[in-house]
Amino acid sequence: MNNSLATFPILFISFFTPLFASTSIMFVDEIYGVQETENITYGTGSTGNPASGSIDLLLDIFEPTGANLPEKRPALVMVHGGGLTGGTKDHGYLTSLAENFVKRGYVAVSINYRLAGDEPTLEPGPTTGDTLLNRTQNAACQDAAKAVRWLRQNAATYQIDPTRIGIAGGSAGAITSLFTAGLEAETLGADADVGVVISLWGAMFGAENLFDTGDGAVFLAHGTLDQAVPVTESENLAAYLDSINHPHAYYPLAGAYHGSTDLGPSGGDDSGWNRFYTDIVDGKTVFQHSVEFAFEHLNLIDLHPAGNSLTNQPTLNINSSSNEITFSFPTYHGFQYIFQTSDDLSIWTAQNAANPISGDGNTRSFTGPVPSQRRFYRLQIFTNL
Repeated sequence: MNNSLATFPILFISFFTPLFASTSIMFVDEIYGVQETENITYGTGSTGNPASGSIDLLLDIFEPTGANLPEKRPALVMVHGGGLTGGTKDHGYLTSLAENFVKRGYVAVSINYRLAGDEPTLEPGPTTGDTLLNRTQNAACQDAAKAVRWLRQNAATYQIDPTRIGIAGGSAGAITSLFTAGLEAETLGADADVGVVISLWGAMFGAENLFDTGDGAVFLAHGTLDQAVPVTESENLAAYLDSINHPHAYYPLAGAYHGSTDLGPSGGDDSGWNRFYTDIVDGKTVFQHSVEFAFEHLNLIDLHPAGNSLTNQPTLNINSSSNEITFSFPTYHGFQYIFQTSDDLSIWTAQNAANPISGDGNTRSFTGPVPSQRRFYRLQIFTNL
């Protein structure tokens, strides 16, 4: 037996998805309550109505409540629809989306932004030309970027991880979210980048190439019978993202119409919002797929207690008389664990691949024979995503 095993073990922790089914995973399943604080000013926007003036930009913030809250939380900016002429941060479907993410451990903000009636001034954005529609679309993106910056500036107050912020919206809110995620800092200013965008029946109208390497991952859902924003818009964006190998997922909602609009023969049952929550793909709702997409692409395993190797440190013991190694470590519900060894860090051998250890909230152990010459150890932690 190589005695250096006991003296110089090196532990590497790595995380891989997807594999195993589980329940009650922070950032994936409903665990928490929701607390809302309304009408916080996150910035101002210049307008022609009032003439040569400005308006305050307001948001409502939703925070998780309850026991065992995440120490650091991802955050989402929610952008309402309304064709850039109407809608508010109080839009029921959007606040429900915010609350559904917050129940999983997020912080979310639902924002008001400048609309056509405010007569925004001309600012940089995805469109050119001094028309009211162009000015309003650019202003919406500028305001969404301000909300992202506000989250980063107030990250300590709300226990947000400033590196894990996304944006989501429906209809005009999805269009604004997509443009905001794709535009560069030269247009929107610094600290407005996002890691994930959730677009519900959105579009980019031929500007798909705004997305490039380094931009956030894109989740798309779109009703195939949408009469307001054609489903081909999401199809075109998905095809472009596929062509550049950009991380994305696309879920067509077969037979669904636009947003909350009651256009289908089954009434509200055929609205995009309803079908987003009820359509099942691979055993999960499209909404749940959006949650798991965000978990993966915001790398939320690093915020989960299972990814925290600084507390409840694992222990490694070698019994020279039985020539056995025992590796003990804290486990968490919804995760499974495989112990690996290596001689030189180049090749890793799984010691319990056929029988991964299921987490149950307690300290668990792997015990097995000491492999000769093995000096390095790591634990792979798998989620169900």
